[in-house]
Amino acid sequence: MGVAKQLRPSIRANAETILHKPMDSLDLIRTFREVAQQGNFSRAAAKLSMSKATVSKYIAELEERFGVRLLNRSTRSVSLTDAGALLLERSTPVLEMVELTQSELQDRASLPAGRLKISAPHGMGQGDLPNLLAQFMRHYPDVSISLHLDSRTPDMVDEGIDVALRLGPIENENLIVRRLVPVRLVACAAPIYWRKHGVPKRPADLAHHVALTSSNSGPNPQWRW
Repeated sequence: MGVAKQLRPSIRANAETILHKPMDSLDLIRTFREVAQQGNFSRAAAKLSMSKATVSKYIAELEERFGVRLLNRSTRSVSLTDAGALLLERSTPVLEMVELTQSELQDRASLPAGRLKISAPHGMGQGDLPNLLAQFMRHYPDVSISLHLDSRTPDMVDEGIDVALRLGPIENENLIVRRLVPVRLVACAAPIYWRKHGVPKRPADLAHHVALTSSNSGPNPQWRW
């Protein structure tokens, strides 16, 4: 028992380290658990569809990382050391959580679910977007849509936005941009304005006309064609 008390702090100190290493560390612990449950390297190897040599190598690497012996080995079977029993106890809920999370993520990959936060300009709220979102929600009932209508350019990361619908070029090179549909834009004016200033014949004529622009166009808006 004196040795066990000295080994326990070592297990505790190294448990967080190994569980935060790359994914292969989880594979090592899964292999250790299977060996502990089967009580035999050969049966564990068959259960994991691995060679006995690979299973033995995984256990040796795990023991080297922790700096303690986890298994007592004999010619026919293995048994847990006190340190091995502690690792088996502590690692079981962690691996169960990882396996449950992997299963849920795979389910979401095949059937979308969860919250989808969408940002769109105010004008889109008056067009086809509401009907399109209704069709989407009927097709994917497990998806909850949060629609935010705002004509400013959002910070998608800070605001937790999944999809931002915008008109015109996107200057942020860090975003994944997909062109969805063409949108026709027209220059229009009241008839009284045309009578007073004349109807432009070509785009260059607009330089002499008064423009009513959106505040999102910046302090010096320009005609874009």
